[in-house]
Amino acid sequence: LDLSLGAGSELDMVVVSGSRKPEKITESPATIETIFAREIESYAGSPADLVARQKGIEFFRAGIAAPAFNIRGFNSNFNAKNLQVTDGRFSTLVATGLPLGPLNTTIKEDIERVEIILGPNATLYGPNAHNGLLITITIDPRTSAGTTIALNAGVNGDGNPLYSARFRHAQVVSVAFAFKIMGEYSAAEEFE
Repeated sequence: LDLSLGAGSELDMVVVSGSRKPEKITESPATIETIFAREIESYAGSPADLVARQKGIEFFRAGIAAPAFNIRGFNSNFNAKNLQVTDGRFSTLVATGLPLGPLNTTIKEDIERVEIILGPNATLYGPNAHNGLLITITIDPRTSAGTTIALNAGVNGDGNPLYSARFRHAQVVSVAFAFKIMGEYSAAEEFE
């Protein structure tokens, strides 16, 4: 659709979200928590830690790089009662249907926002979303061409070393084709 907006008051950010059926935002029974890129960029840790701090989220850490989320469910790392989606695709393991790791395989520098829909109304998005839905929306390579390299070093809660290196490259080849490639290497000592 081609849309045009007239001049008006200046806004910090406008977010447009859709659901499977038309509804007014004032009539939507959903509680939606949103984490924006600026929050993720300013936070030194993983975006998964920011998700864990949202209301309605139960968090279980199976290791430094393996958090598990439960939305209105039992606090267990094997609870698949919520659905994780990345850019409209299910982020689940094929064999078990469990969520695919810490959010997904997207690095934090490529996340535009994370939306968490609490409650049974998330079932509008399909099976396994009856307790909630965690949607990750990544940055379009057409609007973010370039290369990003990020390095982190520090210690975990037990004082053990933690290292992470991430890269992202996005390029526009033509009007019809753009691509991005990303990767991450993390190393840590969880316990002796």
